[in-house]
Amino acid sequence: MNRHSGATHPARAGASAVLVLVTAFALFAAFRPQAHAAQEAPRTVRYLHGRIYTNDPQHPWAQAMAIREGNILCIGSISQVMLECGGDANTETVELHEKFVMPGFNDAHVHLGYAGAGQGMLAVRLYGAASVEELKQRLAASVASHKPGEWITGGGWDHTLWSEKQFTNKWELDDAAPKNPVLLTHVSEHIAVANSLALKIAELDKNTPNPSGGEFERNSAGELTGILKEGPAMEFVRSRIPDPPAEQRRRGITLVLADLAKNGVTSVQDNSEWEDFRTYKQLKEDGKLTARITEWLHFAEPLNDLQNKRAEGGTTDPWLKTGALKFVADGALGSRTAAMLEPYSDDAKTTGILIMEPDKLKSLAIERDKAGFQINPRRSPALCEAQSHRLHAALASNHRHALGRIPARGGAHQGCLCLGHARKKRRASRLRHGLSRRRGRPAPRSSRLRNAPAS
Repeated sequence: MNRHSGATHPARAGASAVLVLVTAFALFAAFRPQAHAAQEAPRTVRYLHGRIYTNDPQHPWAQAMAIREGNILCIGSISQVMLECGGDANTETVELHEKFVMPGFNDAHVHLGYAGAGQGMLAVRLYGAASVEELKQRLAASVASHKPGEWITGGGWDHTLWSEKQFTNKWELDDAAPKNPVLLTHVSEHIAVANSLALKIAELDKNTPNPSGGEFERNSAGELTGILKEGPAMEFVRSRIPDPPAEQRRRGITLVLADLAKNGVTSVQDNSEWEDFRTYKQLKEDGKLTARITEWLHFAEPLNDLQNKRAEGGTTDPWLKTGALKFVADGALGSRTAAMLEPYSDDAKTTGILIMEPDKLKSLAIERDKAGFQINPRRSPALCEAQSHRLHAALASNHRHALGRIPARGGAHQGCLCLGHARKKRRASRLRHGLSRRRGRPAPRSSRLRNAPAS
């Protein structure tokens, strides 16, 4: 259709929608929260002469829109926006010069802190490494910028890209970094490999028993290979790595936020450490938080800690708030730690790792449900079918939760999120909203507008 002559319409006053300017990043800067916004009078910003895709089948294209206090006042033709959306001496006009505007993306599964100061932007980036030799080359390059004895961390290696399809090990890391403790996390984030020095610092050897819910991989002689499977095993080494300085944490998170914005992501559901959340809060107060963040808390933490974090982080701020409790029930397919009903076809010695026994899971879930938390377990497809009905039955007596299922990720991290929605009166629309988005179809417009303020 002709983008200038197509049907347009004014939106209801106060209706909200997330939009991102894909080819003109300046629009995003205008949307972000300002450090002293509370001291300024509300200002209307008009965006004119754009190609605005509304995602509304009845009126898919518009030429202009007006925004005030983070909400879209109206969207339609230039004349409608100029005449029907008001304006005063403080009104600002931004010319889009026919650039394309579309609803911003929401990423429902991220770890911003990990991707920033943890294992991402400020660490050895191993995504796409096509062989163990390339991994070792990238690691060696990082060694050159570290003093002997300094920790080196990184992530993103994927053995399925390599011809031998086998995990790397401590000896291969020792070749590249013999004088630095090293911990490199798999792309699935469910296993990691440590070199010999890191294992020594963590006081791990062939006599160390496997922790509950985790595993130290051993070779045929019983020696540790350096592969650490699942959080309980990885934590033995991670707990020895010094926390990043506050400024380094902030710098890494800022780089990740810039990467989100570059790719059109304007809101996320995050699962990081609480110090990362406090860094998001500092960025928001400084007017530099460029994505809306709902922070999922860690299910297995003590209930009192979860309640304190919910009180500190809040649940209503549209830019930054706490949300559901994320529980990882087992591992991932790519790392062969996802719990299966039968042994893996390419490794008959394992059926994966179950991180928490079902009875304990049930007990904690009931306790947290009664405290008003939404519970979102992440499980392998086999466990999702096998356990969802049992968990649903355990929570049904509280009349609070309805369970649905959406894919968690593909490839190395394939699994499902079994969603528990905490307000019964809204569960149908929320489930429909989440499922339709994951299947590649737009959610109902009423739900989309109600949950997506301009950003």
